Amino acid sequence: MATFTGHNDVVLAASWSLDGKRIASVGFDGAVRVWNASTGTELWKRAFPGTHEVAYSPDGQYVAVGTYVGGGDAGSGLVYILNAASGQTSFISQKYDHGITGLSWSPDSSAIAYSVENGTIQILDIKTNGRNNKVYRLAASDTVGAVAWSPNGKFLAWAVTTPGNPQVQVINISVGHTMYNYHEHSDLINAIAWSPDSQKIATASNDKTVRIWDSASGTTQRVYQEHTGEVVTVSWSKDGAYLASGSTDKTVHVFSATTGITSLVYRGHTGSVFGVVWSPEGKRIASAGADLVVRVWQAIK
Repeated sequence: MATFTGHNDVVLAASWSLDGKRIASVGFDGAVRVWNASTGTELWKRAFPGTHEVAYSPDGQYVAVGTYVGGGDAGSGLVYILNAASGQTSFISQKYDHGITGLSWSPDSSAIAYSVENGTIQILDIKTNGRNNKVYRLAASDTVGAVAWSPNGKFLAWAVTTPGNPQVQVINISVGHTMYNYHEHSDLINAIAWSPDSQKIATASNDKTVRIWDSASGTTQRVYQEHTGEVVTVSWSKDGAYLASGSTDKTVHVFSATTGITSLVYRGHTGSVFGVVWSPEGKRIASAGADLVVRVWQAIK
């Protein structure tokens, strides 16, 4: 339906605006770009070294960008909160000695959770300009990747990326303690996605699987094993009936969350697919990858 071709290096992530009219994308070229989702026209662009993560706020007012700049053993990272209409900077986080590996807005857009590779998860309070933040710290030797806020606003889930110990931790935000750790993947966990009703979690892993599990108990409900490469990204449809997953096998799969049966395989990319996101109305998918493009295509008629 549209192809965005402005990036000149690998595209890592994409995010839809609330009204489904815009898409933000980031990549190794150090740029965050916002596009008209129907025509592929670039609306605005900002340059930040090490752009790595991007997320529209649920209310459509902001675009958050997380950076990961290499250097030494740790590198550095920042979170930028940008005005969604103009791209102007509204807020900049403190600078961290490690890169930002994940971003996730609260459902009411009042705060954003982000993970710092050194094993900390921050909740940045937007309404108070960062004065009422929360910080969660993993064990000293642990590192952290993706982070996801539940749609009901009650829970956070994040991936522990310490080599040899792939797991997802789920916490109750109001009390701040861990509910359980999910240990079923056998390799690095790249992405976490909550179902729209907050009752299930899907995780994508280098073990070539997507796992769907109960968010209250951590019990595995289904394992999707149709990819032939590492699964890098996963996203739920608006109604919770389907999942889309992207892989280093250069494909996006759309499959039933209930049966695990594959509905379609999208083969439009010529490189690994690093980002997959359903549109707000639930009929289109935007996918981003190593072929330097973002593609928008019809997933459900």
